[in-house]
Amino acid sequence: HNPKKIVMLGTLINPEPDYLPMTKLIPILQPIIKYTKKSEPGASIFDIEARRDHISVYNFPLKPVKNLLKFNQQVLEDLDKINSEVVFIHSDKDNVANFEVAYETYELLKNKREFIHLSKGGHVNLKDYDKKIAIQAILDFRESKPL
Repeated sequence: HNPKKIVMLGTLINPEPDYLPMTKLIPILQPIIKYTKKSEPGASIFDIEARRDHISVYNFPLKPVKNLLKFNQQVLEDLDKINSEVVFIHSDKDNVANFEVAYETYELLKNKREFIHLSKGGHVNLKDYDKKIAIQAILDFRESKPL
């Protein structure tokens, strides 16, 4: 695939804090521990109305996390091969995906278009307080002329 444009929404690029190597632990634990528990379903959405409407449960499967971590590693290794225009949309209050790491990754791209810095919502940008800004940014990017 060679898309012309890519939108990254609150993307979990590198989840590892220094003290917890998730990229090593999740593949080992996932066959044993199939699910983990969330503290509260939808907790990464700050808008209470949106949280009520969001479909989420307490049980969280680890297999998709394992696959996502593997995919993210591949993306990081291949950043120099991405020729598409890229827009990142990310909240600095995201409690799932690190804002600084997302910005650092954006800066490494050669065809970056824009980094949309959201400040009111959490991780689920299209449902939270900044959803109108996020949706408008996607629509504007879709309609924009190539760089």
